[in-house]
Amino acid sequence: DEKIYSTPQCVICKVFPTTARGYATHLYKYHKSTLGKNGIYLLCACRQEVRNSHRDPNHTKKCDGLQFNLLKLEEKIHSTPQCILCEEYPTTANGFAIHLQMYHNSTLRSNGIYLVCSCGKEVRSYSTDPDHTRKVNEALPTEDRYIRRIVSTPQCVLCETFPTTACEYATHLLVKHKSTLIMNGIYLLCACRQEVRNSHRDPNHTKKVNFVAS
Repeated sequence: DEKIYSTPQCVICKVFPTTARGYATHLYKYHKSTLGKNGIYLLCACRQEVRNSHRDPNHTKKCDGLQFNLLKLEEKIHSTPQCILCEEYPTTANGFAIHLQMYHNSTLRSNGIYLVCSCGKEVRSYSTDPDHTRKVNEALPTEDRYIRRIVSTPQCVLCETFPTTACEYATHLLVKHKSTLIMNGIYLLCACRQEVRNSHRDPNHTKKVNFVAS
């Protein structure tokens, strides 16, 4: 007799993962792929959305993940921003930072961004801040949390990187592109009105994050 499975089949092979997290892990481990890359996400019986293989202790407490459906991403309007390096939609600010580190060996800072949680807290790196976690959990239900992408510095004129300081911008041009500010016909102006025209560090100039390319 043909076995009847209670969970959806892998979209790439004939395996039937038994849990929602196991489904995401299977895609990554055996196919070097993700839910997002396949245009899908998982919805548990508890109504929790699963978009990656990260373990969510809050989800584990309320659900065993044994009953879930597979849904297409185009059927969903996302309340959180898409990863800037792939098609995933991390569901929390910390999850966004963890995703960058785990899947792309990257950070918020190296991509010139930070996150603003719905509670107003700025998230600039992965952090296990219990006060922040408690504040968000008490103030808002899971589905109402959101992250906003904010780029506070100009994009490199030669690539998609957002250096986070004026000196770093000039250094990035030199190291990554064998180029300079002058070669590209630009200079940088810090918030303190100090002009930056090369990557040399000026000890008298306090580093500023906010600057504009002129």
